[in-house]
Amino acid sequence: EWRWVFMAFPVLFFMWLLMGGLGLVGYNEWITELIGKDPTQEMVLAIQEEQDPTTLLMLCMVAVIGAPFSEEVVFRGYIYPTMKRFVGVTGSVLFSAALFSAVHLNLGALLPLFVLGVILAVSYEMTGSLWMPIAIHLVFNLATVVVQMAIKMSPELQEQLEQKAREVAILWGG
Repeated sequence: EWRWVFMAFPVLFFMWLLMGGLGLVGYNEWITELIGKDPTQEMVLAIQEEQDPTTLLMLCMVAVIGAPFSEEVVFRGYIYPTMKRFVGVTGSVLFSAALFSAVHLNLGALLPLFVLGVILAVSYEMTGSLWMPIAIHLVFNLATVVVQMAIKMSPELQEQLEQKAREVAILWGG
């Protein structure tokens, strides 16, 4: 049922809250110290740094369209149902989420992507359709690309966003 697709927006909001919360508790700094470099995902860095408009457009299309479709076919369309036959729903949700987060090869994104992977698998289990996890994944990646492009076009926006995050942290007692 297509109405389920609109759940992508509350999931996006939840993921932003989760990532913001991880930032507030020092998760990003801890990961940076642990690995000794910026934990930003390679695709995000590529979008931030790319200057050629054609290459930038292709990167954005891969992130927003290619990744959600291909990854959901693999992780929720194949791995999840295959594992479900052997370890049941809970084991398959956790395994497919862990594999999904690990395949991104980014320690900083491991925890948020694991949570997203759980949400994607549960959404597939609830609806029985790949369209739900594809929609969630697409909206999540689209929002990430839009924010990165906004920061790219207006670098002072990043400072404003960081200032707002600091203000929220102070309000929450951080």
